[in-house]
Amino acid sequence: MGTQIEALAPELEKMLDASQPIRHLAEGFGGPLGPAEGPLWWKEGRYLLFSDIHNNKRMKYVPGQGVTVFQEPTNRANGLTRDLQGRLIACEHDSRRVTRQELDGSLTVIANSFQGRQLNRPNDVVVKSDGCIYFTDPWTSPRAPEQWDLTVAGVYRVTPDLGTMSLLVGDFVLPNGLPSPRTRPRSTSTTPGASTSAPSTCCPTARWPSRPIACSPTSGARSPASPTA
Repeated sequence: MGTQIEALAPELEKMLDASQPIRHLAEGFGGPLGPAEGPLWWKEGRYLLFSDIHNNKRMKYVPGQGVTVFQEPTNRANGLTRDLQGRLIACEHDSRRVTRQELDGSLTVIANSFQGRQLNRPNDVVVKSDGCIYFTDPWTSPRAPEQWDLTVAGVYRVTPDLGTMSLLVGDFVLPNGLPSPRTRPRSTSTTPGASTSAPSTCCPTARWPSRPIACSPTSGARSPASPTA
């Protein structure tokens, strides 16, 4: 039996066409610690970026040309997306932060702590059409938690001006992927039109509400709780 997309709910149609064939593009990434993740289609250049997490590389796939190293090192970044200005946003495992690469190549830290405690290990990120940034922060580090670490695995929202960060969900076991059905307008004068990170495959039934729904590999999707400032 060939590889195929299994549609478990009609909401999946809002994210992708389950009838499309799955094509094998490349292999050999991730190593024994895990697969490559964080795919992001860069519309202007017509290439795909993805994270080879455990090899500490960001890879670039160009149709018809294959895969090359786009950036190294990356602080073992995982989830990738772009904001409304087309800037690259990444969840970095080793630095335990969410960063934004400015158009001049410099880095801006979007989030690295909450209420004075260091983030766990940011995993996935999406940007909604209002410019707000949502990311998941499970505890997946092999190290034992330190006294200054967060005690929750959360889903967070950061306002476009980076001035306010809110905990939206704090009772997940391991929040992982975030669904991103049309998180930005199809086209505007300021939107480059590149897609966000690929929708989470473990949350096919989630719709985009006023706050996102994340998925946990161990507990499944759950409704978001009231935000905490």
